[in-house]
Amino acid sequence: MRMLKPIFIAFISAVFLCGCADKNVPSEKEFARFYARSRLIQKQYEHSPDTLQRLLVGLYSESGLTPEGVAVFQKKMEKNPERWEDVQRLVLEELKNLDSKRK
Repeated sequence: MRMLKPIFIAFISAVFLCGCADKNVPSEKEFARFYARSRLIQKQYEHSPDTLQRLLVGLYSESGLTPEGVAVFQKKMEKNPERWEDVQRLVLEELKNLDSKRK
């Protein structure tokens, strides 16, 4: 339980700092870049929850996105499967680009 408190505080801080009243829905390209980077962070730091949370908060801040904006984007895409497939291709391209930069 003690570990959850810092994570909760970090999440609330991120929500506050991101200005969640402004949902800031990302474009397809912004979402692809954000999602690809978040997946790499999650994979790399899955066993270090404090670091993972801190990096994800930083990613939201750096990208200018909010959790609500990302959720709104995902819901819009779920209603349009063809566009969602295009976005998934963009995510894969972004992951390839990020992977090539890491080598």
